[in-house]
Amino acid sequence: MNFNPVESIGFLIRNAGRLLRNRVHHEIRGMGLNYTMEQGSILMRVGLKEGSTQQELAEFLEKDKTTIARIVNSMEKSSLIVRVSNKEDKRSKGIYLTQQGKEIRASFVQAIQKTLEEATQGIAEEDIETTKKVLINIHKNLFQFDDPTSIRD
Repeated sequence: MNFNPVESIGFLIRNAGRLLRNRVHHEIRGMGLNYTMEQGSILMRVGLKEGSTQQELAEFLEKDKTTIARIVNSMEKSSLIVRVSNKEDKRSKGIYLTQQGKEIRASFVQAIQKTLEEATQGIAEEDIETTKKVLINIHKNLFQFDDPTSIRD
């Protein structure tokens, strides 16, 4: 059997992910918003876990600390988030959404939901659930081999 890289699960995952990101970005731009997908990812995570630290964001988003620090600084200047010192450890700062950050996050949620509806149109719910399980297992299988100094998206 010949290996065809463009039919491999790795290529298909990567390509689908790229198309999803591009479509969400297009939706955000169509709303008249000028935010990056990285900013949207941080808004999503902080919205789920207020008080997240930059370290937690770097780990969750699988980005290096320098990249996260740059994005967080920009978002703070744009009044999307605020950093608040931890009461127990003054060196650690939790990140919280501002009212403007919550509103922009809601726009990202809307764009993501619309994109996922478009992407999964005509696909049976049980197939979607199976796909999620498979992707979770792939992540678990490969996460143990992840090198934190490797290339990040």
